Amino acid sequence: MRLRFDDFDGPKAGGDIVRMGKDDRLSVLKGESQPEDSVFEIRELVYTYADGTPGLRGVTASLPRGRMIAVLGANGAGKTTLFMHLLGVHRPTAGTVSFRGKPLSYGHRELKALRREVGMVFQDPEAQLFSASVYQDVSFGPLNLGLREGEVRQRVDQALTAVGLTGLAERPTHALSHGEKKRAALAGVLAMKPKVLVCDEPTAGLDPQGAILMADLLRRLRDDGITVVFSTHDVDLAWNLADHCLVLAEGCLLEAGPPEAVFQDDALLKRAGLTRPWVLDFFTEAYRRGLAVEAPPPRNQQELLDTLEQGARIRNGLETGRDGVKATKTGEPRIYALYKKPMTGAEVEAESFRRIEAEAPAHSFSAGEWAVVRRLIHTTADFGLLGAVHFSGGAVEAGITALRRGAPLYADANMIRAGLSLARLRWAFAGYTSEDIHCTVADPAVAAEAQAAGLPRSLFAVRRARPFLGGGIVLIGNAPVALLELNRMIREGEIRPALVVGMPVGFVHVEESKQELMGLDVPWICVAGRRGGSSLAVATLHALAILAGGNGEAQ
Repeated sequence: MRLRFDDFDGPKAGGDIVRMGKDDRLSVLKGESQPEDSVFEIRELVYTYADGTPGLRGVTASLPRGRMIAVLGANGAGKTTLFMHLLGVHRPTAGTVSFRGKPLSYGHRELKALRREVGMVFQDPEAQLFSASVYQDVSFGPLNLGLREGEVRQRVDQALTAVGLTGLAERPTHALSHGEKKRAALAGVLAMKPKVLVCDEPTAGLDPQGAILMADLLRRLRDDGITVVFSTHDVDLAWNLADHCLVLAEGCLLEAGPPEAVFQDDALLKRAGLTRPWVLDFFTEAYRRGLAVEAPPPRNQQELLDTLEQGARIRNGLETGRDGVKATKTGEPRIYALYKKPMTGAEVEAESFRRIEAEAPAHSFSAGEWAVVRRLIHTTADFGLLGAVHFSGGAVEAGITALRRGAPLYADANMIRAGLSLARLRWAFAGYTSEDIHCTVADPAVAAEAQAAGLPRSLFAVRRARPFLGGGIVLIGNAPVALLELNRMIREGEIRPALVVGMPVGFVHVEESKQELMGLDVPWICVAGRRGGSSLAVATLHALAILAGGNGEAQ
């Protein structure tokens, strides 16, 4: 049974998105938090244990200052190993760890200075409590700093007050409960007045009430300006508390970003051995059934109840919906209000973009990338795309350049061809005609070749389109086999498209085709995982065409 941390408010979302690079590792993109906004900068961090076991594999991440950062992953993912590097206990096999803009030094004096500012609470408090009484244990660190007795006592009193142990200062540490030991260990760290608090599984082994108290304490420390970094595989805890998440699996950083993006990426969660938080799962289903209002996903039970209550009030005609149309208690259809006040397509799009801007969590997309992602969210109403859309370096610029010169377009499905707007394409290049948009999947010769070979038509359709692919823009929104064949042609030097929009959809070959594309040295825009579809490919090209025409989509 998973714990539910619902007795306190969750934080606002924040942080940067980190996306897949060509080498199947994640790298921080332009627009991320810069060193002055981060307490730790981790670059290409590799660690191998003495017996040859890999601990970390090329981790690159920023830990934003003043945030609550959840490091998520199953047992053995590398969470504790990463923490040991933050404290300088482990030295990297390769790569660097920087604290407040400076690479760590591993001399005795430098490490002692680091640990005055970075404190860690271990999962097992027995590893930290070694003095006879609570007071003696908490005072150990300040005494080692050479502080006067009065200041030591003041620090101990403040720390014990912060963790709720003021009446237990003289109690023997062995007589404490497990929860009290955890808080006493935390008090010993707080007495050092750290700038960064690192907690390994802070709620492990606690009963539900103790876990709630610990989580509430961490939130208050964050609110006091301490950067809190905690590891957990409890997705409900991370969803409620975290401003920023790192997701690890087998020593690799799979994703980093705001919880709203991380926990709505089902492919990522599956890869990391995690599940959706129950609050988010419940809200998603309630919204699908029309029981909850359109809103940012609630982070705890109270916020969930508020959205459900507001939905009930709107259905009962007691409240105005977000579109400004009020339902009536007599059940009069809402369409009558729209008869009186119709909205044009442009007005609907503008209002949709306004809501997306208001509700989207913090991200690190460039202006051009955000123009594409925002239009994809507009098309699908799916904020989970924030964590799923990936760009190769310069992909947006490559697409704009190709459109402005009238590059040929190839679509793997007639639905894409039909969905593309010539009017929008002509914003980029006035000479575009329907003859510049190619789709060969229905070509009789393609069908004959496929039947003779016993292979999918989409494969032969891509081969037949070879004259249009070099220097063109390729839109794959349906068939993963088409993308796999395109990848082969690129890898073997047969063609080099100006841009590949890789968004096939489904369960078979889909993820593999996208991962292979993201390892190629061509410009690409991709929706990772099983998501995709013709509408997303069309929306991507329309966003690029608007940008190419200078119509202000990036604003």
